[in-house]
Amino acid sequence: MNDGFVGYDIIGDVHGQAGKLEALLRSMGYRHTAGAWRHDSRQAIFLGDLIDYGRRQLETVNLVRCMVDAGSARAIMGNHEFNAISWYHGWRRQTQGNFKDHEPFLDAVVGNPALYAELIDWMLKLPLWIDDGATNARFVHACWNDEHIATVGSDARLSLDDVRVASIKEKEGESPTPMRAAVECLLKGPEDPNDTFVDHHGKTRHRRLEWWRTYDGSALCFFGHYRQPMETPRISAPRALCLDYSDREGKHPLFAYRFDFGDTVLDENKLVRVPVA
Repeated sequence: MNDGFVGYDIIGDVHGQAGKLEALLRSMGYRHTAGAWRHDSRQAIFLGDLIDYGRRQLETVNLVRCMVDAGSARAIMGNHEFNAISWYHGWRRQTQGNFKDHEPFLDAVVGNPALYAELIDWMLKLPLWIDDGATNARFVHACWNDEHIATVGSDARLSLDDVRVASIKEKEGESPTPMRAAVECLLKGPEDPNDTFVDHHGKTRHRRLEWWRTYDGSALCFFGHYRQPMETPRISAPRALCLDYSDREGKHPLFAYRFDFGDTVLDENKLVRVPVA
């Protein structure tokens, strides 16, 4: 059901940048009325990773929650929301690196356990994807994969036990459980086990596979997570589009894509960025 909307405004990883998010919404014709940002004829789709890094954690989550409650937006889970749920329940490894990534959100909820619990519960209810057959568009945080989607199930949501199972890292030489493999792919993306590199945090990681370059699904697919460098082409694949240009320092712009119902191809002219270059 599209509830009278004529299109979606798809927004990449916000990471606590509430000020830029407000400016981005305003630039697309949204106005703050009756407690939420709204558009007369469009709905926003948030691709996950609302939290961590930025200075305005609670303002960002509250803005999106109010929009979702008002029906002016929908949101899916990102790996940072998943990690927050896992951390809260004691399942995520509390290493220095993991703490540093999550520290801005933890600082925002310190001293308010009721609010902390409420936000974690809200994150748990977020779906991992949206497959909108009526408009021929799909939304996922990191990677669209039919096999892993089938593992999670048609509800597109994780139970608390699913989070627990998916948080348990397999031992050397062991295969991950189907649920862990599904969550790792959908929220973090597939990786090449034979290709490693040192990331911007100094961690050794497996190089992510650029699955979108060969994606040939019938629906256009929109995703975030991959933190595109600013100098890359904005549209680098014919059927799938990454909208994550975030950075830890909040210096990069936020991006959105204005998808109109009936669109069958991607159009670079429909990309919106704030601040404008």
